[in-house]
Amino acid sequence: MKVITFATKDGGALKYLEESFHRLNDSSRHEFITVGWGKTWRGFGDRLIQYRDEISTLDPAAVCLVVDGYDVLLTGDMGDLETQYKNTANRKVVFSTEAHSSISVIGNYCVMGPPVKRNGDTIHICAGAYIGTAQSLVTMLNQVITTNDCNHPAADDQYLLTKLCRQDPDNYLYDTESKWFLTWSAFSDNLTRKDVKLSADGTMSYKSQHPFVLHRQFAADLEETIRGLGYQMTAEDIQAVKRDPNYHYKFYKHHVEHQWQLIPDIVKLCVVILLLILVYYLCINTKKEAPARSPHVHWNI
Repeated sequence: MKVITFATKDGGALKYLEESFHRLNDSSRHEFITVGWGKTWRGFGDRLIQYRDEISTLDPAAVCLVVDGYDVLLTGDMGDLETQYKNTANRKVVFSTEAHSSISVIGNYCVMGPPVKRNGDTIHICAGAYIGTAQSLVTMLNQVITTNDCNHPAADDQYLLTKLCRQDPDNYLYDTESKWFLTWSAFSDNLTRKDVKLSADGTMSYKSQHPFVLHRQFAADLEETIRGLGYQMTAEDIQAVKRDPNYHYKFYKHHVEHQWQLIPDIVKLCVVILLLILVYYLCINTKKEAPARSPHVHWNI
C-alpha cells in the first residue's frame, strides 16, 4: 500500500500526516511518498501532473491512497484499508466527498461547476483524498491531463476531476457515507463533535463507522483535532496549523481566476467591450444630467 501526498515544503499538518502513517502502520509493509518536495508550487493542475508522473513508476497493481499534505491525518490501518478496497472497489478509483459541507448550492456551482449525478444522487467529490490501483489512477490522471490545460496556474484539480466524473459517473465510486474518508471542513456546520469521536491512540469514529482518513478541509483549525488524536504539539507546531484569516479570500480568488480561465477568449473580449461601452454610456449620461452653472454677475460701482 502506498500513501502519496504532495508538499513542496514543511508546514500545516504535514508533520502529523507522516507521524500518523508511522504510528498506525507497519512501515515495512506500506510506503509513504511525498511528491513535489523542494520544487516550486505551480498550481493544482501541476499537482495532478506530478502525481501522474510519480504513480507511473509504481507497480500497476499497487493500491495507492492520494491525500492532501497540509490538512489530512490518517486514522486507521492502511492494511485494513487496502483489504477493504480490494474486496469492494473492483479496481475503480474511490473518491472522498464533501457530504457534510454547508456551502450553498450556488457556491458549489460557482466554485466547482455542476456536481456529479449518479443514481439520482448529487455528489460533490473532494480531491483531498482518493484511492485506486496505480494503473487506474494513471489512466484517470492521463484523461484529465490530456484534455485540459493543467499547466495553467489557475487550473483546479477538484474542478477537473469533478468534470471527468460527470462525463462517466459509473466509472468511479464515491464515499458518500464517510466509511473510508471523513471530510470535516470549516463549513461542516451539521457535523458536530457528538458525531465525531477522536481517540488518543490516533483513531477516530464517525457515528458507527471508523474512517481511515480525516480531512480537516478549508483551513479548519487543526490544533484541537491533532491533540484529540493524542499527538504532542509545540508552540511552533500550533502556530503552523492555525487557520489563515485570509484563507477564504485566497480560496475564492483562486476559483474566480480558474473560472475566468475556462471562458473562451472571444467571450472575454466581448465582456471587456461591453464593460467599456457601459462605462462610456454612464459617463455621457452623467455629463448630460449635470446641472448648468450659474453665470457670473459683474456689478459696476
